[in-house]
Amino acid sequence: MKYPLSEKYNTPELMAKIMGPNPMKLEEELLTGHKIPAGSVVCDLGSGQGLTSVFLAKEYGFTVYAADLWSDPEENRRFFREMGLSEAEIIPVKADATALPFETGFFDSIVSTDSYNYFGRDPEFLDQKLLPFLKKGGYVYIAIPGMKQDCHDCLPPELLLSWTPEQMDYMHDVAYWRDMVSQSRDAEIVEVSQMESNEEVWADWLRQENAYAVGDRRAIEAGGGKYLNFIKIVLRKNKSTCGGRQFPGKASVLDTQKNRQVSYRNLSIFSLSGETQTHAPLPPSQADPHTTVAGNRILTLIQQFCTLKI
Repeated sequence: MKYPLSEKYNTPELMAKIMGPNPMKLEEELLTGHKIPAGSVVCDLGSGQGLTSVFLAKEYGFTVYAADLWSDPEENRRFFREMGLSEAEIIPVKADATALPFETGFFDSIVSTDSYNYFGRDPEFLDQKLLPFLKKGGYVYIAIPGMKQDCHDCLPPELLLSWTPEQMDYMHDVAYWRDMVSQSRDAEIVEVSQMESNEEVWADWLRQENAYAVGDRRAIEAGGGKYLNFIKIVLRKNKSTCGGRQFPGKASVLDTQKNRQVSYRNLSIFSLSGETQTHAPLPPSQADPHTTVAGNRILTLIQQFCTLKI
């Protein structure tokens, strides 16, 4: 396929920041025909060094929270400024995907490129760890490396030139992932399919000179690529998620940018000095009384309704 948006970022300096097969090309295919409203607040989950976050902000106009456990938020912040993006457009956050530091219903959409397979192989992950932070009716877009057909009982020797059996366990086929996400009670499957992107995104990665890319060359050059693919997963959070299940946290009743800014004060982020700071929630005296009263009343009514439905 052609990648008109991603080609804008095809410079040696930016390509040196990729951490695997070209994530911007994967993201461009992933979001072809997407249904994320303009101006949405989006979580880039597993954002790495921030290339995909920049891509989401600049090419789609989203407000992006670049959430990653292993990258340095301060380095990403400097990179975002160099790319001409303000703190209002893109926010780096140091976050564990299994313990996200956001309020319930914080995001309009969640996008994850080349990382979900590391933390999403638990059937309960979606309902317990991810979907609570997505608005009802919001979309999740996922692109992950996979296999054309699972063969973990007899891994091809070509693949073992670069990866151990334990590393290969992060890669599975379309059937595996369809079964995994179908176990969610709070989301409907829109699509689980093999992506067109494969050889070209691998080629971009293998041209890099970092140790990981060099190590991956052995398997691909030996023909291991014929066993591999990339998989697209699109989910939509149910508009009603009662069914007697407990609510994971405080309801976000009024979906406004003001509330999102207040919510952001609860995050653990890197300060400009490089030290981690935890911002406490606003005290009740500073909270919006209309939001608090209305939120508590609506949450009570919803919980009563769900109780009656059990």
